[in-house]
Amino acid sequence: MWRLIREYCPLVYRNLKENDATCRMFLFEWIITLFANSFDIDLCAILWDQVLFFGKHHILRVAVGICQIIEKKYKSNLEDPADEIDVQLYLKKAKNHVTSEEVVAAIKNQKLSISYI
Repeated sequence: MWRLIREYCPLVYRNLKENDATCRMFLFEWIITLFANSFDIDLCAILWDQVLFFGKHHILRVAVGICQIIEKKYKSNLEDPADEIDVQLYLKKAKNHVTSEEVVAAIKNQKLSISYI
């Protein structure tokens, strides 16, 4: 996951590294519960359906998609350094910072192939 975040979400990666954070701080909960503790049941149903159809590696595609959304929001806050966000908090509380529509669109528009993972 570190490699995927470094390649697809470099600002998120840099922020996590600078703050000595690990993927485990958010990714473990996402994977172990298949996003059930992090998102509404309607989005989870969509994500579960995709995981069952595409396979377990699709979980990482979803995680990268969420990180890409967070990075986009992080970039928009960088214009004013006083508004710098805590990426770890955004990732840990992703439900409060991303919408179902954003997650579905991020996965749909993602170029990351399952074979690459």
